[in-house]
Amino acid sequence: MRLERDQWKRESNQLFDAMFRQNTAPKLLIEVDSGQIIDANESALSFYGYSRSAIERLNIRDINPLDDAALRRELQLAQREERRFFRFQHRLANGELRDVEVYSSPMTRHGCQLLHSIIHDVTERTRAEAELAAQKAEYRDLIEQHPHFVVRYLPDTTILFINAPLSKLTGKHQDALVGKRWGDLLPAEQQDAIREHLADFSDQTPIRAFENQVTDSQGKTRWVHWTSRAFCDENGTPREFQSVGIDITERRMLEQEHRRLSEIIEATPDLISMADTEARPFYYNPAGKKLIGHQLASSSPDEHIVFHQLADIWQHLRENAIPEALRNGYWQGEGKIRNALGEEIPVQQTLIAHRNAQGETTHFSTIMHDLTQHKALEAEHRLMAVAFHTGQGVMIVNRQQIIERVNDAFTSITGYTLQAAVGQSPQLLQSDQHDATFYQRVQFTLSVSGYWEGEYWYRHQNGETLPLWQSISTLTNGQGEIEHYIYVFHDIRKQKILEEELKHLAEHDRLTGICNRTRLYRLQEQAINDLERYDTPFSLIMLDIDCFKDINDEYGHDVGDSVLKALTDVIIRQLRDSDEVGRWGGDEFMLLAGHTHLDGAIKLAERVRASIEATSFDDVGSVTVSLGVVEFHRGMTLAESGKAVDEALYRAKRRGRNRVESLPGDT
Repeated sequence: MRLERDQWKRESNQLFDAMFRQNTAPKLLIEVDSGQIIDANESALSFYGYSRSAIERLNIRDINPLDDAALRRELQLAQREERRFFRFQHRLANGELRDVEVYSSPMTRHGCQLLHSIIHDVTERTRAEAELAAQKAEYRDLIEQHPHFVVRYLPDTTILFINAPLSKLTGKHQDALVGKRWGDLLPAEQQDAIREHLADFSDQTPIRAFENQVTDSQGKTRWVHWTSRAFCDENGTPREFQSVGIDITERRMLEQEHRRLSEIIEATPDLISMADTEARPFYYNPAGKKLIGHQLASSSPDEHIVFHQLADIWQHLRENAIPEALRNGYWQGEGKIRNALGEEIPVQQTLIAHRNAQGETTHFSTIMHDLTQHKALEAEHRLMAVAFHTGQGVMIVNRQQIIERVNDAFTSITGYTLQAAVGQSPQLLQSDQHDATFYQRVQFTLSVSGYWEGEYWYRHQNGETLPLWQSISTLTNGQGEIEHYIYVFHDIRKQKILEEELKHLAEHDRLTGICNRTRLYRLQEQAINDLERYDTPFSLIMLDIDCFKDINDEYGHDVGDSVLKALTDVIIRQLRDSDEVGRWGGDEFMLLAGHTHLDGAIKLAERVRASIEATSFDDVGSVTVSLGVVEFHRGMTLAESGKAVDEALYRAKRRGRNRVESLPGDT
C-alpha cells in the first residue's frame, strides 16, 4: 500500500508540474507565510520580464504595490479559501504597472503551505471600460446641459430617460417620471393623436415633428414643438423614440396678439458640434449643417464649406469662451455666428469642457440655439422659468418585508424618522382605508409584472390618514427571485382638495355660488329621465331683473353684483327641497321646480316675484323681476324647453314687467 501511495504521489506531482509548466496563462507558486515566490511558469517569466533565478528571489511584495498589511490580509483570505478571485496591479521588471485578475487557491507541496495563483492581464479591458464610462458621462452631460426638453421612450410611451428641463417643466423629479407612460400624462383628447403620430414612424421615415400642449407644474398650458426620432430594429419596426422639445408658448401668444397666425414657425433644432483641445472641429450634427450651410443653392452644402465656417466659429470660442470653460467646466452666453452666405445669426451658446478621470481636458462641445426669431419678438416675449420640485418619499423593503432604508421626504410625509421606521414592517403605515383584498391585488400585480402604481392611503405617525400616489417596483436577483421592494410616493392631499374645488367651480357661478348653466343642463337631463321613467313632472321658471342695465349704469357694476348676490339669497329662501336655482347668464336666473306641474310652478314664481319686490336692496332700494314659466312635457327637447321659457319671460316683459307669464295653451 505504501508503494502504491508513493507511486500515486509521484504521478500526481508530475501531472501538476506538467499543467503548471505548460499552461499559457502566467502562474506563480507563493509561500503563504512569507510571501516568497517559490516557482513560476514560462508564461509568468515572459509576462513579468524576469529570468527564473531572478523571479524566485522575489517576494510577492516586490510585484504587488499593496502595503504589507493589506497584502497580508489578501494572502490570508486566499489561504482560508474565503476568496479565490482578486484584482490587483502588478509591477513588471521594467517598472510598468499592469491591471491583473488573480485566481488563487491553497495547496500543500513538499510539506509547505503554498498559494497556486493564475494571473490574467486585464489592462486593456480596464482601459476600454474607462473610455466607455467617459463616453456615457459625456453624452449625459451634453443632454442635461441642453436648454430644451429631451425624452427617450418606448413605443407605448414608457419613459426611459428624461432630462432636467423637462422634469422642471412638469414639476416632477426625473426618477418619478422614468417608467411611467408620458402619453398617460396628456389630456385624453391628445392621446389618440400621439398614438397616430408614433404609428407613422418607420426606418424610411425615422424623423418627424409635431406640436402639442403640456400642463406645467403650476397647472398652466404650455405649447411644445417636438422633433422626434425613431430607432428601429432589423425589421424596420421602431423599438425606441427620442424627442427634443422647444417651448413655443410665448411665440404662439405673441402671434395671436398681432393676428399673425397664418403660419406657425417651426422650431429649429440646435447646432451641436465637438472640437479637440486645439478648438479644431471634428463633429457637427445635421441641424448644424442646415444652420451653417443655409441651404446653399437649394441643395446640400459642401462639407468643406461647413467645416470652414465651423473652424471660424471655434476659433472665436477659443479666444472668448474656452478660457472660462476651462476654469468653470462650462460657459454660457449669447453671440453671433456667420453662415455660408456671410449672414450673421444670433445664437444662445453653451460650451462644455469635457475631462477624463485624471481631470485632463479631452475635448469641447457646444450647443447653439438660433435666436433669430426670439430676437424679433423678445421686446414682448419672456420665458418663464418654473422652479417647482416635489420631494418623493422613498422606502426600501427587503424580501422579508422589513424596512431597510427611507429618505428625508419619507419622514416629512409620514412623520416617522429613519430610526423609527427602519427594522419595522411596512404594516406600520397601513390605514383602515384598504381591505385585505386590496393588498392581495397589489401583491399579485407585483408578482406578475414587478410593478404597481396607484392611490394608497398611509397612516401618519400622528394617526392621521394620508392619501398618497405610490409606485412599488421589485428588484430581483439573477434567479428572478424578489430581493427588494422600492416604494416611491408623494402626498396628494392638495391635489384632492384642488380636484374638489375645480369640480365645484366647473358647475357653479363664481359670483353667486349657485348652479351655473352647465349644472342646470345636467339637472334638467336628470329631470327628463325621471319624467320618462317615473312620470315625475317638472317645470322651468326663467327670471330676469327689470332694467338691470340702468342699475349698472347709475350705481356701477360693483353695486350691480351686490344686487345679484342679494337677489339670489331672496330666491333661495323661497325654494323647496325639490327645487334648484342657477344663474343662466347676466341678470337671468333659471329655476327648476321639481315634482311640479305648471300651476304649482306659477305659484312658486309669483312667491319669488313678490318676495323680491318686497325686499329693499342696499344702495338701489326696490327691484322688480319678470318671470316666464313652462311645464316640460314628454317629447320636448332641452332646446325646445329653453326657447319656450324664454318666450314666456319676454311675454312678461312685453306686458309691463314685474309679472309672471306662461305661454298660451301650456297646461
